[in-house]
Amino acid sequence: MRVAVSIIVIIGALLTAALGIKWISDYNDNKAVIQQTLDGSGLDESDIPELKDLKDMVNAAYVMIACGIIAFISVFFIKKLGKITTLILLAAGIVPIIMESDSLIVTFLILLGGVLSFFVKPKAKTA
Repeated sequence: MRVAVSIIVIIGALLTAALGIKWISDYNDNKAVIQQTLDGSGLDESDIPELKDLKDMVNAAYVMIACGIIAFISVFFIKKLGKITTLILLAAGIVPIIMESDSLIVTFLILLGGVLSFFVKPKAKTA
């Protein structure tokens, strides 16, 4: 069970971080076009609600990268930390969804791994 959880979470963590990087890259590629449009129209960023949504998506992308890294690292502690790892994985899957619901596309794998890690038995402590 531990191996299956590890594979699911690693794939989910890599996809989550990759989507976050993609969103940031797309924003940076189009930042000049956005600025030219604002300069040409005479509008301010606060006048266009879609720009606020775009900035929120970029902020969520940074959180997705961080949560992907945290989920990836926590996979290696499933056996040692037990239920604490389950909570970490569930938090790493839920936080990006709270910020941007579109992130559910990839974070569901982290959530699935978090639920399944609940059933992994922790390493027995030797006396």
